[in-house]
Amino acid sequence: MNTLLERMQAIEIAIQYDILLHIGVAHTFFGEEKPDTFMWQPSNETISLLNQMGILVRYNTDSVLLLASSAEEASLRKKVQENPTFTLSFAVYSTNPYFVQFTNLPLEEKGKCFYFTNAQNKNNTLHATEFATATDRLPIVAGKYMLSEQKTGSTFTLSHAHLPTQEELTADNLGNVTADLTHLPTGKYTLANKSKTEITFLHVSPPAGKVLVGWVDMVIDEKTSQKWVTEMGKGEKIKPQTHQIKFEARKTFWKYYFISKYLPNLDHTEIEVTGNTLSFEKPQEVILPNGTKATCFEAKQALHLKKKSNMNIQLVRKKDAKGNNIRQVLCKVPAPSFEGLRADSRQADAKVSSEVIIYL
Repeated sequence: MNTLLERMQAIEIAIQYDILLHIGVAHTFFGEEKPDTFMWQPSNETISLLNQMGILVRYNTDSVLLLASSAEEASLRKKVQENPTFTLSFAVYSTNPYFVQFTNLPLEEKGKCFYFTNAQNKNNTLHATEFATATDRLPIVAGKYMLSEQKTGSTFTLSHAHLPTQEELTADNLGNVTADLTHLPTGKYTLANKSKTEITFLHVSPPAGKVLVGWVDMVIDEKTSQKWVTEMGKGEKIKPQTHQIKFEARKTFWKYYFISKYLPNLDHTEIEVTGNTLSFEKPQEVILPNGTKATCFEAKQALHLKKKSNMNIQLVRKKDAKGNNIRQVLCKVPAPSFEGLRADSRQADAKVSSEVIIYL
């Protein structure tokens, strides 16, 4: 539920400003709650452009709003007419170091982040499918990039996707093409040999203490600019462009290890779940890596991880003829968290389990 301050701020924006653009972020891990993990950082070029045009930006943990002051619309209209096509770029960070763990991504994939843009997508999401997937990710390059095993003397072009930044590079005597990015603007780049693209990557340096989630390029085309100019000229309320980034929570197979420290045994016990169709395999006696004996219950199907679970999970003795629990061993079994993940292998499609150890 929005706080009073948030409602007052929303009323103030509605009165004094027109919303030109809204980029929202949703994540199924948080359920109905607003994601509280995201931070936004505009590129230096975007900061300069927005300042020149007099467009204000409001950042929330789950959204970015571009605002036009009602008192300055005449000036903005003129500036948009002079510069009808431009790109706004933002880096998206997570303050939660476990973002990859609770998001539907390969656990072993490193050195990549999401790339989002409205340039190729006709729907309101900034990715091709319902949720952002591994196919929406690009390699991250910071500092220098080297392309090896090329023909000595062959030429390559390093180009920024939305800025006029371009450099011509030549393969050296060892067949290496070296791109020094330290003096170049951040963003999406391609390195091409004539018409053949060798690599597409993101030049950005993740800050310490934050997870680089992705890069967003919002292309404002002439059609959108003309719409803003027309509506401002008529004194109408601008209908904002609305876009969304949607993340899906990771699915895992829940696995419980019960260790009978005080109970003599866990014979004939089972896990009972209300509020969900989740069911478990028959319990197995296992030996943990530290040599401890445990009773293992493994779920038959994978479930999405959630920040808050609405399921009631219990450990009970088997039921009598009427279906009643003969004995309740543990009335509140915790749902697994994203901190106890274990993958069967390093493959991208490896089975991932959420493990919980409980002493009884």
